[in-house]
Amino acid sequence: MSKSLHGFRTGRSARPAGLPQTGEGADTAVRARNEKGVCTVGVLRGKGDSWRFVSVCLIGLLAVTVTGPVAAGGVERTLPAAYTPGAGFGVVLTVEPSGTTGVYAVEETVPAGWAVTSVSHGGSFDDWVGRVKWGPFMESPALSRSLSYVVTAPAGSGGAGVFSGRAQFDAVLVEVSGPSSVGRFPGALARALPAYYVAGEELEAILTVEPADDLAAYAVEERVPTGWTVIDAGDDGEWDGATGRIKWGPFTEVEPGQRTLVYRVRVPVEATGTVNFAGRAVFDAVVVAAAGPSLLDPQPSVVRPAMPVTFEPGASLAIEAEVIPAPTVRAWSLEWKVPEGWTVGEVNESGVWDAASGRLKWGPFVEESSSARTLGATLTPPADADGVFGLEGLGWFDAVAVGFEVGTRRYREHEDHALRRALPAEYWGGEAVRVSLEVTPRDGTGVVAVEETPPAGWSVVPGSVTGGGFHDAALGRVKWGPFLAPDTGPRVLEYEALPPPAARGEARFAGRGEFGGMTVPTGGDDAIQGPAGYLVRTLPPRYTAGVEWVARIEARPAPSIDAYAVEESVPEGWAFIEATEGGTYDPVAGRIKWGPFPDGTLRTLTYRMQPVAGPDTAQSFAGQAAFEGDLVAATGDSGAIRNAPPLAIPDSAGRVAGELFKISAIKLTLNDSDPDGDLPMVTAVDALSENGADVVLDWPWVYYLPLPGDDRSDRFRYTIDDGFGATASAWVNLTVQSPAATVQNIVSIETLPDGSRRIVFMGVPGYTYRIEGSPNLVTWELLGSRGAGANGRFEYVDEDAPDHPTRYYRSVWP
Repeated sequence: MSKSLHGFRTGRSARPAGLPQTGEGADTAVRARNEKGVCTVGVLRGKGDSWRFVSVCLIGLLAVTVTGPVAAGGVERTLPAAYTPGAGFGVVLTVEPSGTTGVYAVEETVPAGWAVTSVSHGGSFDDWVGRVKWGPFMESPALSRSLSYVVTAPAGSGGAGVFSGRAQFDAVLVEVSGPSSVGRFPGALARALPAYYVAGEELEAILTVEPADDLAAYAVEERVPTGWTVIDAGDDGEWDGATGRIKWGPFTEVEPGQRTLVYRVRVPVEATGTVNFAGRAVFDAVVVAAAGPSLLDPQPSVVRPAMPVTFEPGASLAIEAEVIPAPTVRAWSLEWKVPEGWTVGEVNESGVWDAASGRLKWGPFVEESSSARTLGATLTPPADADGVFGLEGLGWFDAVAVGFEVGTRRYREHEDHALRRALPAEYWGGEAVRVSLEVTPRDGTGVVAVEETPPAGWSVVPGSVTGGGFHDAALGRVKWGPFLAPDTGPRVLEYEALPPPAARGEARFAGRGEFGGMTVPTGGDDAIQGPAGYLVRTLPPRYTAGVEWVARIEARPAPSIDAYAVEESVPEGWAFIEATEGGTYDPVAGRIKWGPFPDGTLRTLTYRMQPVAGPDTAQSFAGQAAFEGDLVAATGDSGAIRNAPPLAIPDSAGRVAGELFKISAIKLTLNDSDPDGDLPMVTAVDALSENGADVVLDWPWVYYLPLPGDDRSDRFRYTIDDGFGATASAWVNLTVQSPAATVQNIVSIETLPDGSRRIVFMGVPGYTYRIEGSPNLVTWELLGSRGAGANGRFEYVDEDAPDHPTRYYRSVWP
């Protein structure tokens, strides 16, 4: 029953209209609002027609309803184990209202001075009173919630932080349950032990200590099992044999992070059974027990079975079990169950085959000192064996049983049926698409058939179906098979699907295979995209400020496109020169625009810009095309970097007096370089040398024509270009030689420790040069020949140099 109670006051009054008559002491929970709109929750306590409103609400609610019998819910708090000053942690209040709850609210009081953030579910934090508040929640039925917030203790906090909270479910107040306090994190201690111990041997244990950052001092102690002897305790640990404890510290210089304490103990020869370790740390008078494993068992007996993962029917295979008895074991045996129908061959270690029980048996082995053995046998599965077989076994070690199992399965190159389709990434209307189906039946499959359904409206190119398949035009499917055993091995089936000229967008394929009665849907690619068009940009990789720069865009609309437009965003500050195909430049938007073109013609759009030397060395470009409303972003090159100019190095050469001189333009660039790795080329020479001789560049040669009778040294300048508009110049210095001399291209001459000389030359890459020597620059002797490498360098070592105090060298070609 529901009833509005506006203006209902606390106190004794006549029974409000609409409320049931109750017996002595009967209560009815209500929610009421007074004249000022302040909401109150309470209980109407009835005595016949006389009612008294008993207010119990501490949290204002927004409901005015008679709810009938009272039914509460519950709230449980979740806190971490400890807190660290200055580091926030989460608190969760899990609210579970009853099935009849109509409205509820929750509040939580945090420790004084602690800050609250990240309050969930629309809650808020009242820092004046230090409370987090949620609600009221008034859905029907009432929902469970996990209310949360993050609380942070101020730096320097100490002791426990105490929380309290309460919730009101209709008229009933409920205290929040769960942990109500959290202690300051003093530090942590964790132990690490090996998997087991071996009697009579040494054992290493590790304690990891993590003190709080602002800790003043701490100490650690560890108790080892009774009778065990500590032989080493690192970090100045002290072993107290009387108490069986190792003690470290106190450490008063506490450094942030972890400290690792390592100790070694000797296990008594007579040690047996499970042993116990115990330890603790004291962090500023707070005792924290060691976490991690505290119990340690002796080394167990181990059986490690092994056999091939797969078998072939009728082919023998080996099984073996590596058995490692525990050191205390004095007698042991082992048995191994063999699959029914399998034949047992040779058995090692005096093992026997018990055909009645179907088991291989070894032992018992009775030894003064148990040692490891490898037990094995050969098995042969029957010719019709198929599937997976598990071989179980049992080892007995001084009456302690250790079970083990190993499995094998029939070998198949192909374990499962598979059918996968491969499609190209995109299609183009009116152009055939090659579809490939990889068919992999499970070995031994008796019959295989495949069918494929191209996208609606697509056709199949006649004669394109491979593997004996055919196109069923009536059903619009491509079909293969059935293939019968033994011709059911893996294969690749292909066909060509032809989309309509106007097709674009996504197209989907479907298919399936029948493998011995099992239907397998085709996997792999099932969809292919038909773009509305392509927009591919080609850019020079580098630009030079002030040098004209040309970009190209290939615009290819799909066959169904009748109109399109293109735009390109260019770097800010670059000067637009011109664009082909009627392109115009919008200086406000920094874009070049073409179109709209009222057709679907493929176009090559180019534009020319003059770059500027801005602060950014890398420049980016962006563009798009609108193919009948479908926006397609430009692909291809998307950026260019500022070009670094080449470096030209002066060259030297000798010319014969009175004769025309020529030098290879390639040779002039051999000692030049480029920071970007470009290949500089000679693009110009000065028309006249310094002395007025004519200089001509006729690629690949540079010709020098001296003035008549001018035998003076001279020089001329040449210019190189890196291919991106950056240039550099250097001088070619000419010396005059007698007519018998030849042009020199020696880079260096080095006298080696044994008196021989290494001469390094520069030439034209790939050319072979004769190396000649002379005592007087008149008569020349052939010393050898060398080929110039990719960089033009080659060298010759004159081993006879000690016999020739004065010797001149040159290289001659051809």
